[in-house]
Amino acid sequence: MTDLHGAVVNLSTPADSSLIGRLATSVSNMRRIWLLLLILPASLFSLFMPALFVFLFLLILSFMPHNRGTSIAVSALNAVLLFGWINVEKIPINDWAWYTKHYGWLERMPLSSYLGHVFDGLTIKWTEPVYHTLSALLSRLTGGSVLALTLVVTTIIYGNVAAGIAIMVRGRLKSALEAVLITWVPICIGITFTLTAQLVRQEIAASLLFLGLMLLWVQRQNWGWALVVMALLTHNSSVFPALCVFMAVWFTLKTNLGAPYWVTIVFLLGVVLGGMFLLSPSGDVYYENQQNDGTVSTLVYILDVAIFLALLLMRQRLSDLGELTKVVIACVIAYAGLIVAVSPAPLLGLRMYFYMDYFRAAMLVLLVLAFSRTRMGWILGAPFGFAALVYVEARIAVSPFYFHGGVLAHLMRPFAFFQ
Repeated sequence: MTDLHGAVVNLSTPADSSLIGRLATSVSNMRRIWLLLLILPASLFSLFMPALFVFLFLLILSFMPHNRGTSIAVSALNAVLLFGWINVEKIPINDWAWYTKHYGWLERMPLSSYLGHVFDGLTIKWTEPVYHTLSALLSRLTGGSVLALTLVVTTIIYGNVAAGIAIMVRGRLKSALEAVLITWVPICIGITFTLTAQLVRQEIAASLLFLGLMLLWVQRQNWGWALVVMALLTHNSSVFPALCVFMAVWFTLKTNLGAPYWVTIVFLLGVVLGGMFLLSPSGDVYYENQQNDGTVSTLVYILDVAIFLALLLMRQRLSDLGELTKVVIACVIAYAGLIVAVSPAPLLGLRMYFYMDYFRAAMLVLLVLAFSRTRMGWILGAPFGFAALVYVEARIAVSPFYFHGGVLAHLMRPFAFFQ
């Protein structure tokens, strides 16, 4: 209040000031009490089930940022921590045993004495130096720690895929829920988790190729080509999915051919490419190899066909990504032709079908985005996310590898990080 001359007059008495101070202190104390009541159970929960606490904490955190890229990054970190820990507990057999053994050798062996030489009947190719160089450096830095190797491999694979996803959907996500789902669903259902610590070089090569091609799509030419080259120098076989992508881009975007024509052409070119691989010296080795590494499950074929058909049906909701959607569809068709061509060599077919994981991931990114634009998008969100984790759980359950339990067992394990 002011007097007649405009001066401020303080009408509060000392008693009033004291009352206000006590009320402010009371409110502050109540806030502290409520905060304590929230922190106490959370702290106890974190002590008894730390894995579940970290998973839920990061899951909740991923819904908070206004920046959708940050939501994708937090979701990717959550996936890396969860899947990295499960991979750490994997019993080394088959390919993973080979990788860990050679990783131990590289702690002291000069790289020049490793590349180009024969070990365990296998020649270490000079044309695939990227992973072996990384393995040698990491082995020397960590004293041959397999834990470090596992976490680095898992981080590279899922980190590259998450970065590629972020590029695909940049500027097109309207909610944090979309960002979370568009990360978890392709990562869980697209990438076969049980192979991330098995076909290590192929997984790293495929993830580098995935990110590199996404960068090329958005005209980040220098980084894009650098990652594509790194992928080829990690595992030479990645040249075949790369060629399928380049063929698909050319015939869908650089020509004026109608859909029936480019579909037929890219499929037949995929068959030719696969046939050339099968008849090459490398393919001949696979053809004569009687090693039985299993087969691709019929259910996986059905899943991929279902995802492909769903994308065809939903593509009208992706008008702003029309060209990218068309290219992804063409890539899948071209690579399907390659798979058909190499199928007479079961081991080669099995190893090459692995790259379909990354085409599946790209389809799922587009499919989740399309579903999020329907009226039922919000309702379908939770089932989609739940189904993704159930899929990983199922893949672990039927896997020939032992991880000391699946996703649920790891999340619910008490004192998990202290045993």
